[in-house]
Amino acid sequence: MTSHRRWVFVLGDYKLRIEMTDWDGKSYWVEYSHFRLGDEANKYSLHAHGYSGTAGDSLTADWVSHNNLPFSTKDNDNDKRFYDNCAEHYHGAWWFNSCFESHLNGVYYHRGSHRDYFVRNGIQWNALHAHASLKQVTMMITPNPNVTEEMQDELRNDLK
Repeated sequence: MTSHRRWVFVLGDYKLRIEMTDWDGKSYWVEYSHFRLGDEANKYSLHAHGYSGTAGDSLTADWVSHNNLPFSTKDNDNDKRFYDNCAEHYHGAWWFNSCFESHLNGVYYHRGSHRDYFVRNGIQWNALHAHASLKQVTMMITPNPNVTEEMQDELRNDLK
């Protein structure tokens, strides 16, 4: 990856759309009008705002926001939970807080049923259902055409 491409990816502003389907065949969507990830030095931290949609906000909601958090994996624990590793405990990498309101890299459970009601390690979007795994999820990003030069300056300052 060239320096220029990396710079564009880190400083670029995108839109994020997530489409979800539950096991009853109901479809939901969310969009964040501004989305970007930090670079490797910032542990690919999540930056999203501008929610709209039909699924509720389980990514940047005030009560357990994933916003501004670094990406965690089972071998790179970056979550805010001090006593264990959310990625290891819930079997999937994500931007964990302590631990989550959403987890779209969880275990795929046929028919959405978890093995253990209290260990919700499936594909979760808690605003829809805190104790059932989703059937299908698609995350899509596209460049945000509405970014001003002032917004670009703010993004640059965030990385300093």
